[in-house]
Amino acid sequence: MPGEPPGLPSGAEREALARRAAAIIQDRAGPLLRAHGIPGLSACVTSVGGPLHAMAFGVRELGRPEPVETGTIFQIGSVSKSISSIAAARMPLLGLLGLDEPVVGHLRSWKFPERMTRAHDVRLVTLRGLLSHTAGFNVHGYPYVDAGKPLPTAAQILEGCQGPDTILDWKGPPCETMHYSSAHFVLFQLLVEDITGRPFAEWMDRNLLLPLGMLDSAYLWDDSMRTRFAMRHTGEGQVLPQRQRAVLASSNLHTTASDLARALVFPLRSRLGDASMEWFLPGPASAELVRPQPMAQVAAGEERHWGLGWYLGRPEVQTTYKAGGAFEGVWCWLEAFPASGVCVVLLSNSQSGASATHPIMNELRPFLLHPDQPHANA
Repeated sequence: MPGEPPGLPSGAEREALARRAAAIIQDRAGPLLRAHGIPGLSACVTSVGGPLHAMAFGVRELGRPEPVETGTIFQIGSVSKSISSIAAARMPLLGLLGLDEPVVGHLRSWKFPERMTRAHDVRLVTLRGLLSHTAGFNVHGYPYVDAGKPLPTAAQILEGCQGPDTILDWKGPPCETMHYSSAHFVLFQLLVEDITGRPFAEWMDRNLLLPLGMLDSAYLWDDSMRTRFAMRHTGEGQVLPQRQRAVLASSNLHTTASDLARALVFPLRSRLGDASMEWFLPGPASAELVRPQPMAQVAAGEERHWGLGWYLGRPEVQTTYKAGGAFEGVWCWLEAFPASGVCVVLLSNSQSGASATHPIMNELRPFLLHPDQPHANA
C-alpha cells in the first residue's frame, strides 16, 4: 500500500498474519463447539487493506438443520455501543455536536430532571463523557421488549418507562467517575434525534452502516432477517425467543461478522497508511476513538481505560482495542491489533460462547500482538 508507515507490517505481512489467524479459527472452532455444546459460531478476520476471511460453524438453532453461514445475522448486545461510537465521532465533523460541548443545550424532547441539576452541574455532560462512560450516569442495562410491542422512545426510557431501576440518575459526578452505563448511549440516541430531526436508526443507516459497507446490518429488527437470524441459546441449550431492545445505540444492532470486521478495522486505516476513508472520518478523529480517555477508579481500586466506545484495558496492557457482548443467549468478541493491523470478530449464539472464543483468542494473541517476532508469520 502506498505510503505505508515505516516500522509497521507491510500489506503482504499483514495479510499473511490474517491468513494464519483465519486458519487457526478454521481448525479450532468446530471441535470447540462440539466439546462445549455451543450451537454456532460466525467469524471474520481481516487486515488493513486486505480481504475479509469469513467463516461459519454449527447451526443457527439447536434441533434444526439450518447452518450458520457467513451471512448469518446475530444480535450483538453491548458491542452495539462500540459501533455506534464511530458514528458519534462524526458529529463534530458534520457540525452537529463537538466532543467537549455541553449536550444540555441540544436537548429538545427531554430535559435533565431537577433532582439531577441540583446534585451536579449538567453542563459537564459532553459527548466525550457519554462515549467514554465518564458522564456519571447510573443505569447499567435495560430489559428486552417483547416481539410485536412498540418500542418506547429514548425520552421515555430515560424517564424510567422500563421499570424503576431504569430511571436516569447520577452514579457519581460527571468527569470524575468511570461507570459503565447503557444510559450514556440512550442519551446519545436521543441527541441524534433531537439534533438531526431524523429517527436514530435511519440516521445511522446513512451516516455509518452504508458508508462503511455494512449492508447486512440494522439497528431495528426487520422480518426479512428471520430467515438468516441466529437464535439465542442459554448455556444449557435452551432456545430463546427473538426479542429486541429499545436502547438501539446501546444494545440492538443486528449484524454479521463480516460487517463488524469492516467497522473494527476502521480506526486502524490511517495508522497503517490507508487514507481511503478520510472523507468519512479524518485520521486524528479516527485515532481518538481508540485513544485513552479520562479514567477513574472503579470497584476494588481497579483502573479501567476507555477510548470512545472501545475498551482499552489497563494502561500496562493497552496493546489492542476491543469490545465484548455477553447477554442472555449471546457471546460476542471483537479485538483489533494495531501492531499487526489485523482484526478478529467472533460471534456465538450461545451464552456459553466464551468457552470457544477464549481459547481461540489466547492462541491468536501472541503472534498478532508481536508481529515482529520470528515466529509471527510461521
